[in-house]
Amino acid sequence: MVPFFMICFGMISAVGINSAMVAFVPIGLMIAKALQLDGLVGVAIVMMGTCSGWSAGAFSTATTGVAQSMVGLPFLSGMGLRFITMLLFYAFGCFMILQYCIKIRKDPTQSLCYGMEASYSDDVELPEMTARRAVGGIIFLIGFALVVYGAIKGWSMHTDIAGIFMVMGVLVGLVCKMTPNQIAAEFITGLRRMAFGVIIVGFANAISIVMSEGQIIHTIIYHCSNMMMGLPKFLSVQAMYIFQIIVNFFIPSGSGQAAATIPIVSPLGNVLGISQQIVVFCYNLGDGITNQILPHSSTLMGSLGIAAIGYPTWTKFIWKWILGMLLIGVVMLEIALFISWGPF
Repeated sequence: MVPFFMICFGMISAVGINSAMVAFVPIGLMIAKALQLDGLVGVAIVMMGTCSGWSAGAFSTATTGVAQSMVGLPFLSGMGLRFITMLLFYAFGCFMILQYCIKIRKDPTQSLCYGMEASYSDDVELPEMTARRAVGGIIFLIGFALVVYGAIKGWSMHTDIAGIFMVMGVLVGLVCKMTPNQIAAEFITGLRRMAFGVIIVGFANAISIVMSEGQIIHTIIYHCSNMMMGLPKFLSVQAMYIFQIIVNFFIPSGSGQAAATIPIVSPLGNVLGISQQIVVFCYNLGDGITNQILPHSSTLMGSLGIAAIGYPTWTKFIWKWILGMLLIGVVMLEIALFISWGPF
């Protein structure tokens, strides 16, 4: 069940959906609870899957598409290597999370959340599958497909995608014979659980705004780009990767990071003999992986807020996975360089 849902969330994020994945965290928590696992697994099912798809940028219009258009590459070209990278991220994520699942199923005291009462601790009772609930599930899947389609077509995350969730919820309620008052009451219940996460998202975004408006970002980009000059090609590509990771701390937004860094690293790639496809790949990897450990990432902090999981607990759980993904990125960049992945 865990690998299945992870690949579902990974494919959704692979087309360019990131912050909207917070809406699926309650589903991840319900899955984890039903499987007698803890809240960390519930969040990780969504976040690990999301990071696997987003970081590789295989089909992402929001990151890969934007960056490629800025350097003159064909739209979403070179997706083969990026898709392989996504599968490697996914396989490694499954390995890490399943190890943890097996450990806590054998001994619940090994859970990093052991003894903590969280908002997801309500008992999950799986109801009988009726014809109406089956229709409700079909409506949910159709809504899911519309979310993916909308992301590919560039629909607004704040209005269009949010509208799909709203309509989906109302239709499922009506199919399941709920009255308008009951639908509204369930909406308020869900909103109550999301409210803390929403507040955390606001604070996380405020940190990014302060760094951007204070011109902190520009100074760091300038000095980091100067340090890459004069390095051998195999080190230059890793320096560019590290550069994007550093910038990601200050600009967690994928499209914002592309706008700030691609005009700098693109000509730098030409000088260093690194193809534009690899330049974009460095940006993809640097932009995505560390989002799952940044304390001001609105997607991460919103998810942890919903699950009532502390940031220190999450970092203790996730750091090995982050390190492993970063190393996979190092290897894939060297492979891309070795095969002269282009066009230049």
